[in-house]
Amino acid sequence: MNYGEYFQFLDDHMLSVIVISSITLIVYLLLYRKYIFSIFDPLVFAVVATALANATVFYLYFDEQIKLDYFQRFVITELGFLAGFFLIRPLKRQPEKCQIIIDTKWYDSTLFVSSLFYWSSMLHIALQLLTYGIVGLPILMDSRLTTYAGGTGFGFVGRIVDVVGATGTILLFYRIFYKRYVGVNRLYNYVYLIFLIFFLIVSGNKTNLVFLVYYLFLLQMCMSRFMDGKVQMINRKI
Repeated sequence: MNYGEYFQFLDDHMLSVIVISSITLIVYLLLYRKYIFSIFDPLVFAVVATALANATVFYLYFDEQIKLDYFQRFVITELGFLAGFFLIRPLKRQPEKCQIIIDTKWYDSTLFVSSLFYWSSMLHIALQLLTYGIVGLPILMDSRLTTYAGGTGFGFVGRIVDVVGATGTILLFYRIFYKRYVGVNRLYNYVYLIFLIFFLIVSGNKTNLVFLVYYLFLLQMCMSRFMDGKVQMINRKI
């Protein structure tokens, strides 16, 4: 079955596709509900994507587009994964109380965190602008996937951009929501935020917005271990 035949199948069996996909999605959300902490939890996207992908097998089988042998193998594989997930890594209902021992390291210092932020953010801005100057704006290209492709070695720059972009974004959220900066430091925070929004728009990649939400969620998860009350106040502010 090629793409054209598949989309034709969806159009001819829309009702069964919607019903089976909805049932599969509900089942998977119920199975993983205790592991999902927020609607912004990256696990939500993974569960939804997995449920809809697996629903494809079910409605293709029920409409006799997949052989029984292949369907049985899929079911056995999926049941094996679920069994392993819930047996090997069970959810602890009662979190263990442990005393947090503060052992200050060099990488805990304010100077290191600030230096990491400035280096990563400036490198992020410089490499993105370099990319746009050499390759062009991804949103204006036939395919944004060709930005760092082509076998020219420029893809290495894309790998660095991914790392420094994530680092700079997370630290920016940390500086905006968990710290108070004034003067030049505060001005630079918002200058970098403007660049992030610009990069988000011209990238042509809608999933970048999802990554921003994920970064903020993961930062809140980390900070809640040390300042739970303040994190709740910041959650309401956000």
